[in-house]
Amino acid sequence: MAPDDVVAFFRGAIESYWTFTLVKWPNEQPFDPNSQPYLELQFPLYREQLASMGAPGADYLAGEGAAHIALLTPIGGGLQGASSEQWQTRFNTLIASLRPKVFANGLGQTFEAQTSASYEDDGYFVRSTAIAYAYQKFG
Repeated sequence: MAPDDVVAFFRGAIESYWTFTLVKWPNEQPFDPNSQPYLELQFPLYREQLASMGAPGADYLAGEGAAHIALLTPIGGGLQGASSEQWQTRFNTLIASLRPKVFANGLGQTFEAQTSASYEDDGYFVRSTAIAYAYQKFG
């Protein structure tokens, strides 16, 4: 699981910009979008490595991971023409606001999106991207 500082950074950034739909946050259940568009945040991977050893409380852990952000809009619910472009523009603006950024008092940094995809899933058109980040922990 991603460190609390990482989750807080992404949540804060999304909450400050994304007012267009409900947001499905990680580990928050139940969630029912009621066939409405929604944004989903996940942290599918996190890996940390002990970089050095020292006195108790002085160890350094280098971590890296990715945040997966997806915008799900119902198929047939305004995906043609201007409405589709509007959703894509909103999503692109959100993603642009997240990279590159420094967070957690300089202990973390986001990078350019690594992957982007569009696909259909269970009645929704999904636009998704993954944003890689690096994070340092001391302790």
